[in-house]
Amino acid sequence: MAGRVRGRKSSREKILDAAAELVSEIGSGRMTLDSVAERAGLSKGGLLYNFPTKEALLQAVVQRLGDEVAAEREMLRDRAEPGRNLEARLCRAALLKLD
Repeated sequence: MAGRVRGRKSSREKILDAAAELVSEIGSGRMTLDSVAERAGLSKGGLLYNFPTKEALLQAVVQRLGDEVAAEREMLRDRAEPGRNLEARLCRAALLKLD
């Protein structure tokens, strides 16, 4: 499984999880790199090694979410009824399932 080290989450995964939680709780404007490092259980240096700026971290959070939606959409495609607005229906179903 990508991003895993011997069954444990990688530092990058921990950071992305922590950042996503904080954005959900307090918003991206109030999220700080210090708060993400603390939530992830890492030093700020460990966070900065993976994401040198807050912008880079937020871009990675958005990218991961997009990748999760795309993967879920493809899984749903096999079971979807063909017809009008297939892509819109798949996106809607994928987003609802991830929430």
